[in-house]
Amino acid sequence: MMRKPCFSFDADRDEALDAPVLGRGGLRKRSESSEGRENLMAAIELVRFASSLAHVEAAVERVIGEVRTLPWEAMDLDFIKLALIEALVNAVVHGNRESPEKEVTVRFSVGEDHFWVEISDQGDGFNPRKVAAFDLLSETGRGLLLIRAAMDEVTFNENGNTIRLVKYLRGE
Repeated sequence: MMRKPCFSFDADRDEALDAPVLGRGGLRKRSESSEGRENLMAAIELVRFASSLAHVEAAVERVIGEVRTLPWEAMDLDFIKLALIEALVNAVVHGNRESPEKEVTVRFSVGEDHFWVEISDQGDGFNPRKVAAFDLLSETGRGLLLIRAAMDEVTFNENGNTIRLVKYLRGE
């Protein structure tokens, strides 16, 4: 059986969005507006890792390294990191059931005034509307509550195996 790499930065193109998917660095795609001026568009970056909790910290640090390019308030940066950790742990533990043969995929972009990330697992998914109400005595179930409190927008794909998180810079 061929083993997948544990952690990779993908340098392929995302044809659907016609934006480069980058590995390391804060590179941006250049384009021209209809008036001929050059625009700097945010790149979509991609991180994949084998479904293991051992890889969550490296994925978080990779994303946070790019997120720090914006002038976030310290509390907002902490909220983003908290939401990333919770969403990645959910993908590994609940989505992929910690199966190292499965991958977690992280797509993200840092714009001029916001950050978004999509985290996908290869599990069966779930219906987020049917998640039980928070139970203080339960050992699990706080992740989605924390994610929703930390981020400005939280949405799921139809299958329930991809979460999209958005955080905006606060206005002055």
